[in-house]
Amino acid sequence: MLKQLGHEGLEPPLAILIYNPKNLQQAAYYPFAEFSPEWQALQYAHQNDVPVQFMDLPAGYSFALEGVVENQFELFQGEETAMPVSEHWQQDPLGQLAQIAGYSDRERWWEVTFEQQSNELAIFPAITQMIDALRFPPAREETAETIRREAFMRETIRKARKSDYEKIAVVCGAWHAPVLERIDEYTASSDKAILRGLKKLKVAATWIPWSYPRLARSSGYAAGVISPAWYELLFQKRGDTVIHWMVNAAQLLRKNDLQVSPAHAQEASRLALTLAGLRERSVPGLQELEEAALSILCEAQTSRMDLIREQLVIGDRVGQVPEDIPVPPLQKDIEQLLKSTRMKSYWGKEGKFWLKATKSNPYGFIDLRKDNDREKSLLLHRLLILDIPWGSQKSTSDLTKSGFKEIWQLQWKPDFAILIIEKSALGNTLLEAATHQVIQEAGLADNLKTLTELVLQMLQADLSAAIAPVMEIFQRMVAAARDVQILLAGLPPLVTIIRFGDTRQTDVAAVEQVLNEIVPRICLGLPGICQGIEEEVAREIFQDIVRANHALAQLNREDFTDDWYAALQKIADARQSQPLLQGVTARLLFDKGLETHLESEKRMHLALSAGQSIPDAAQWLEGFLYGSGLILIHYPPLWQLLDDWVRELPEVTFPEILPLLRRTFSSFSPTERSRMLQLAKKGRTEAGQEELNPEAVPEAALPLLDTIQMLLG
Repeated sequence: MLKQLGHEGLEPPLAILIYNPKNLQQAAYYPFAEFSPEWQALQYAHQNDVPVQFMDLPAGYSFALEGVVENQFELFQGEETAMPVSEHWQQDPLGQLAQIAGYSDRERWWEVTFEQQSNELAIFPAITQMIDALRFPPAREETAETIRREAFMRETIRKARKSDYEKIAVVCGAWHAPVLERIDEYTASSDKAILRGLKKLKVAATWIPWSYPRLARSSGYAAGVISPAWYELLFQKRGDTVIHWMVNAAQLLRKNDLQVSPAHAQEASRLALTLAGLRERSVPGLQELEEAALSILCEAQTSRMDLIREQLVIGDRVGQVPEDIPVPPLQKDIEQLLKSTRMKSYWGKEGKFWLKATKSNPYGFIDLRKDNDREKSLLLHRLLILDIPWGSQKSTSDLTKSGFKEIWQLQWKPDFAILIIEKSALGNTLLEAATHQVIQEAGLADNLKTLTELVLQMLQADLSAAIAPVMEIFQRMVAAARDVQILLAGLPPLVTIIRFGDTRQTDVAAVEQVLNEIVPRICLGLPGICQGIEEEVAREIFQDIVRANHALAQLNREDFTDDWYAALQKIADARQSQPLLQGVTARLLFDKGLETHLESEKRMHLALSAGQSIPDAAQWLEGFLYGSGLILIHYPPLWQLLDDWVRELPEVTFPEILPLLRRTFSSFSPTERSRMLQLAKKGRTEAGQEELNPEAVPEAALPLLDTIQMLLG
């Protein structure tokens, strides 16, 4: 890793990823920003040919120690332990110092006390003296990990001393400084005893991009900083930090079409300086800058301040790793695919983005009829199969109806680096790795629904080499399946698979063969499973029937639809059928034109007759009115039947049925409910009068009337 430091394409923020090749769950990230002391030291050493080495306990030792239970070591031998301090001092001693100084946030205290001071040579001894007072005599119990790390650091320094270097510079966290400065008070034998018997695992390492949001403490990285973008500015513009930050904030607001002038930035800077003076601080800190910006630039609007905080306090900077730095073959293949599909600009970019979004089309979309867009889709689907969720496919139902379009939202995470390494064992290319992943998952699938979804993913990703072995497993499972409901639930995904095959020009002959086998079995067995069942099971079958009906309509195969509607007819006619399922099948038959208004009127009359129990009648009604209430609006006899039934409900029963009716009617559109209210207000006499005369309209145009009335409200 150190040999690659001089590479021009290596731009922080970055992280060294160290991992155990035999157990990829063991991985550690070591992030660097431009303002990181370690990064500056490494850059100086490289530019001036100064030998440099890491001195912390190597990750190979840490990985080997994971899960090992051990006793605490003595921190400082030969010194009596002082009285234990309070729990607050034990957990966060620097936080306690910040409180004494009047700060609620220890990072803000550290920033004002040390980071913003100009006399750098005096700062380091002051920090070391302060930490020394906190650590000696020892009042805080250090972890075995900390003690072992510090013993390894001292041993590394001893070896450097023996090499006769003229000067040795040590870059470490402030908490370790006094322990390393007191190196002569520790014996080499005691440090060797602490390290004796340690096992070391073989590790591998690579550079990966990092990001400011990931570096911020809110991302979960314990040693991060709350405000990396602010520290970058503080590092680059130490003398003029206040005015630069305010100018950047004003420019950011103007870019977002908010009116802010240079005078605002000047006044905000003056206010920040005044606040610092009132608080007896030599220079304004981030707290003063934010308060001044909120008051002057943002006009006390927190939404504007949130934008400034996101961009100028945390920031969105993402590092860059050059392509010629050695990486696993799978990662190299993915990078090549990103370049060829022109998606490189999205990879490594922090935040959420709609793929190919424009001002006129903010959600964007890709068109599968275009070669490059199809390659984009394959890349995203194959990454999903490998459990690398860079892209999240959104439903097109509300955004576009085209079967050739896909809508994707992209969100990159640095964690993808370790996931790619983990999946490298499956193949050297994305195609190979995804193919092997699918075959493995198919062999482990224990139900038809899971396997069906896997087949769909396989075809979406165009994994042709996996089709034969996976479909063999699929056909065996279908042949063994006896539960008609499982086959029914698996039908819609199979139809989707065939549709995707048409769109992507994929051979789906094996899927069609399976469909030829299971559709007749479903149609034969479906009426039977709809009888003598509880309401909870009926509701599951209800949803399966609706989805399967929609899927078969899309497939548009006459041999399937004839058998399907014959099965629905049996369910609607059978008195033993569960009422909810009777109602929905009757409605599907009516919508298809297989039953007339008069036949539907007879069914409703029977379902709502006095001979039926009120709960059964309510369930039948819920099923029959599923999806739309237009049938009630445009065929008054059905409305009248329903109105009479509600009028005749016993007063004791009505409160029990009301929630069912409200649930049914709540699914209707506001326009439908409004028109039903008008019908109810008209009363029995006028409700029977049609607003449109069907006889005055050609029969072929009748199906359009419902839609036209709905559009016109």
